[in-house]
Amino acid sequence: MIGFQKARYHLLTGEAMTGREAADCGLITGAVETIEELDEKVFAMAERLAASPRLAISTTKMAINLVLRNMLEGLVEIAAQSEAP
Repeated sequence: MIGFQKARYHLLTGEAMTGREAADCGLITGAVETIEELDEKVFAMAERLAASPRLAISTTKMAINLVLRNMLEGLVEIAAQSEAP
């Protein structure tokens, strides 16, 4: 999501990314300055999702998770190969 170059940099250096940086590069959907703003944003999103059609939300989540699961399986295989003697 953030590009291989930026991902590689952070993965290899372990350098932390601020919430604002993560939001700016699309890694997260947003960042807030205070915990009060976070609560407000979270509750607004929860209300919006709760008012949405459940079947549509559920089906969308399954589709997204399927893609992520397939990506994860490839990563797990690579990790297992690198740890095998």
